[in-house]
Amino acid sequence: MKFVARVNPRDADIVVLLEGGLEHAAPGALGQLVDMVPGPDGRTVIIDLEGVARLGALGVAMLTTLVGGLQDAGHEVRLRVKSDVHKRVIRAFGRDVPQPELPGPEAHILIERLGERTIQMHDAIVRFVLLTQATLASAITQPFRLRHRRSGLTQRSVVAMGVGATPLVALIAFLIGFILALQSGDLLKTYGQTILIADLVGLAVTKEIAPLLTAILVAGRSGSSLTAEIGTMKVSEEVDALTVMGVDPIDYLVAPRLRALLLVLPMLTIVADVVAVAGGITVGWMVYDIQPEAYIEQTTLAVELGDVLGGLLKACCFSIVIVTVAAYQGFATAGGATGVGKHTTRSVVQAIIWIIIVDGIFTALLTALP
Repeated sequence: MKFVARVNPRDADIVVLLEGGLEHAAPGALGQLVDMVPGPDGRTVIIDLEGVARLGALGVAMLTTLVGGLQDAGHEVRLRVKSDVHKRVIRAFGRDVPQPELPGPEAHILIERLGERTIQMHDAIVRFVLLTQATLASAITQPFRLRHRRSGLTQRSVVAMGVGATPLVALIAFLIGFILALQSGDLLKTYGQTILIADLVGLAVTKEIAPLLTAILVAGRSGSSLTAEIGTMKVSEEVDALTVMGVDPIDYLVAPRLRALLLVLPMLTIVADVVAVAGGITVGWMVYDIQPEAYIEQTTLAVELGDVLGGLLKACCFSIVIVTVAAYQGFATAGGATGVGKHTTRSVVQAIIWIIIVDGIFTALLTALP
């Protein structure tokens, strides 16, 4: 991991921001860094290790050299460390460096942090939008490029994302239909309208529950897998190797998955619709003595084609959300195995959040339509 250092002189103190791996610092880099710090003028030099992802014994040795050089130049030096792991490593190996301190409560530090986070958020949004644009463009144009169709990758992704997820989706959908029918049956039985169980289950499943639940399951299953795969390739520099060989990582790793999921997720949604209705039929027949023929007829009367198509349209949009979020977190992975686990968790959480946001937007739009 590349070592980067920045000197940020402020009114109250001088902050030295370290990023990357200290053990990768070039020979003589620490001496040049000491020379970059303004001469002693009463201000304290604070070495900030927030950007250092990993700190080992060699890194602490380099840090000790830096602190010693600054102290020899006449500076008072303090460490600013947030990571508990870094603190333990420094206490274990850094006997000649000051004890780590947390950032002070000064107002200008809080404002600076807020500005840094705002810039980081802006950069993240820009990178995500560019990634989404490149992924959609590649997925659309791939079938028309004879040498770069990636049909084999797409077919394998269809099998992995679709066939592998079908039993899980079917089981959960059946239980959801079963539970919905049981929960609504007692209330409708009070009014002698148990046949309306078919209306409630059919509309709730096709319009909302089936696409949403299927997307969440696929995000946890296939989205996390894609993030872990890309993240592992990123930390092992295989993504850089693809670029060196002239292979676009988005075209090779992301676009085939998007094409596959755009096909798979609507099909899984249809499976969830049918199986959830079957769960409702089971309850209606076994508990409320509704004949399956009557239940199916009532479902076809209540559920219109537009309700099913609206759910499938949601599924297509959820596919884009799942793949782009997973790919973004995968390409942003750093810090070895720990980073892969962290970004995989972020991928699942953020994908579910955005799925629910997109679902809310679509539900509002479809409800507003005449």
